[in-house]
Amino acid sequence: MPPLWGIGLLTAYRLHLLSGLSKTETLASKWLKVASFAALPGLAFAKSWLLLAQVNWAAVLDAHFWAGLLVAGGLILFRFDLNETFWLYLCGTVLGGTYEYLGTSWGEWRYVTGEVPPLWIAALWGLASVAMVKLGAFVRAAATSRAGTCGL
Repeated sequence: MPPLWGIGLLTAYRLHLLSGLSKTETLASKWLKVASFAALPGLAFAKSWLLLAQVNWAAVLDAHFWAGLLVAGGLILFRFDLNETFWLYLCGTVLGGTYEYLGTSWGEWRYVTGEVPPLWIAALWGLASVAMVKLGAFVRAAATSRAGTCGL
């Protein structure tokens, strides 16, 4: 499964590059992009809140989850660019949501809430896509700067 995550991330990244071809943007489109960061996860959680409330999250989420959440949040907010972030988020949400729908409907895995498809996790795929692309850029920049100082 992990190789599929990489392929999905590359696909989301390439789709986001294609989406950035139009440079004209209105104030309304900026507000719609900003609103989507709250609306898409909000709608997904609204659909699933009863199931989510029944899960003992203290037994499911550990310190690694919270540390990952903090690191991902920092990566997403570092040098935040609305246009780039929105398209990566949207592409990652669509691809990740499709991936999760197929995996759960075919019985490959099951979530603690038992949902098929787990719509509440699709938006998290979008955020993970943004965080992973930013991590890749950070590592690439660090490697480039080290190579320049070490004479490589």
